[in-house]
Amino acid sequence: MRSLDVRQAYIQAPWLGKPVYMYPPEGWKNGQKVLAIDRAIYGLAESGLAWYKELKRFLMSEEGGSLVPSDADPCLFSNAAKTLHVCCYVDDLVALSADKKALDKFVATVSRQWDIRDLGTPKSFLGMELDITDDKVKLTQTAAIDRLVQINLPTPTRRLSPMPADLVLSTRDDAETKPDITKFQSLCGSLNHIACTTRPDISFSVGALCRHMANPSHAHYKQALRVLAYLWTTRTLGLTYDKSYNHPLTGYSDADFAACTDTRRSHSGRVFMSHGGPIMWASKRQSAVTLSSSEAEYVALSQAGRDALWLRRLHHSIGIDTSDSTPLLEDNKCAIKWLDGSSWAKSKHIDIKWHWIREAVQSKALKVSYCNTKAMLADLMTKPLPQHAHTTLTRLVLGGDIETKPYKFKKVSPKLAPTNPAETSLRFGSAAA
Repeated sequence: MRSLDVRQAYIQAPWLGKPVYMYPPEGWKNGQKVLAIDRAIYGLAESGLAWYKELKRFLMSEEGGSLVPSDADPCLFSNAAKTLHVCCYVDDLVALSADKKALDKFVATVSRQWDIRDLGTPKSFLGMELDITDDKVKLTQTAAIDRLVQINLPTPTRRLSPMPADLVLSTRDDAETKPDITKFQSLCGSLNHIACTTRPDISFSVGALCRHMANPSHAHYKQALRVLAYLWTTRTLGLTYDKSYNHPLTGYSDADFAACTDTRRSHSGRVFMSHGGPIMWASKRQSAVTLSSSEAEYVALSQAGRDALWLRRLHHSIGIDTSDSTPLLEDNKCAIKWLDGSSWAKSKHIDIKWHWIREAVQSKALKVSYCNTKAMLADLMTKPLPQHAHTTLTRLVLGGDIETKPYKFKKVSPKLAPTNPAETSLRFGSAAA
């Protein structure tokens, strides 16, 4: 794996949009003339697209290696033999290959085209810290958590779950005062980035808080700080992928019926596991009210099925065999039974957009099976759980060995947390939340 950074990427691309003119910089005497833009300079809305088109043109050319963008993700390029893959995020490129010579050749090719920085094996990418060994890859965000704690929580307390199990957040608030809405929105935005990147165990909690960003109460702000305290306590946890895990891509789907007290809508949760860790997850309130727990589970199952088909396309585009059906686990037998269309009387009112999953199952792209509720990993995404249940599912979802020495918090206001994982991890279940 090699990480590359293209210097001044935007201005490498020609301007392809409508004519744009600018005044010359101060001090440059050229009379009353203006300048016509012929490069994609920084600050223009279309510059990002212009750079992507230039990058795509070069990578697809014979000189760039004849790489082809994936049908599932236009920012993922692969060669015909599926032995070299390149991921791009604006001007950051990550090249992956089992052949070191192929990587060296690609880096040399790109360096001839543009001025780049070769960062070698990436230690960090998009705010994530990467710990790469021969057998495992671990992604964490300890630095981001440290910065949030410094700004928002100078005296953190130990928390082993992001939210109490009996907590109900409501829009109704009769308090005369309100917290600083800007601080609340900033904190929720930062927590949401961490939840979407490396910490699926806080996805539900952050989603529940983000619904109140327009009119937060002190109770909402207090719970946001609790989520941050939980992240501080478990700051070294992250996504762990193990080469020795040979289990196929497996999805888990769950729902919490009528979970929202304000709208009475249910909440969907899903997570897809591969090589011992999650590669995709979601926690989201459903768009309509359902009439039973089975109906809520059926809607959640349909949403998870769409993600499963996209992941199959992504796997196929990088050369992974997708001839077998993708397992999708569900803990509601009635929802599974509705997939064959036999229970028409109880499901006739369900919107047609949720019934497409029946064809996906009949075509054997997906295989929906029953999973015991205690082993349902997606339960972590649907509601706040008791500490023991949250800890158990977090172990299963995040993978890896997370039982290490507990961290002793100081009563004084801390500076940045220690960087030694052994000092900051904790033994789950050793204290009450």
